[in-house]
Amino acid sequence: MAPGSALNDPQAASYVRDAFPGKEAYFRVITLSEPPKSEMMDFLSPEHAGKATEQVPARIATVQAFLGPRDSSHFYELKVDLADGRIIQEQQLLGRHSHVDANDLQKCEAACLADPRVQEAIKAMELPENAITCVEPWTYGTDGMNDMKDKITMVTERDQHMCINTDNVLVLFLHATVKSSRRQSLRLSLGLVC
Repeated sequence: MAPGSALNDPQAASYVRDAFPGKEAYFRVITLSEPPKSEMMDFLSPEHAGKATEQVPARIATVQAFLGPRDSSHFYELKVDLADGRIIQEQQLLGRHSHVDANDLQKCEAACLADPRVQEAIKAMELPENAITCVEPWTYGTDGMNDMKDKITMVTERDQHMCINTDNVLVLFLHATVKSSRRQSLRLSLGLVC
C-alpha cells in the first residue's frame, strides 16, 4: 500500500507502449489508482488483527494518454496492472480534454497574442501605460454552445506592480477561442467575463 514511486511511471508507460505497438503514446497523467474500499477492508482487517492476509490488492496505474494523433478521438484512460503489465481497463475519452501542461499553455498564449485581431482589440481598449496584458488559457467543460475541442483563452490586464497578486486583476472584456489542434484564434468576442 506504499505510495507510487518514481519507478511506477516509466513502468506503466512502458506497458502501455508495449500494448499499443505502432501508435505514438503521448502521456498526460500517470498515477496509482486507489484500490476499492471493499478490497482494502478485506486486506486490512486480518492484518490489523495480526493474521496473515491472503491477497494483497493489485497495484494499478491510471494512465491518460493520446494513442496516435493528439485529438479527443485518440484520448484514452487506461488501467494498467503494474505486476504483469496487463491493460485491465480501456476507456476512450471522446470529447474530453487532457490536463494542460506548461508547454500547451505557452503555445496557446503565443497563438492568441500572434493573432492581429487580438492585438487590435487590446490596442482599442487604450490600457494604461503600466498595464501588462496576460493570457490565461484553459480547457473548459461543455456549455452546449461550443465545440468542446476548443480551448478558451482569457485575456486579462494587470498593473505591472501588482502582477503577482491575483486580487488586483482587471479582467478585460475580451475572449479569444483558440483551436487547440491548429493553435490559431478562431473567434473573438467582447463582453462581460463572469
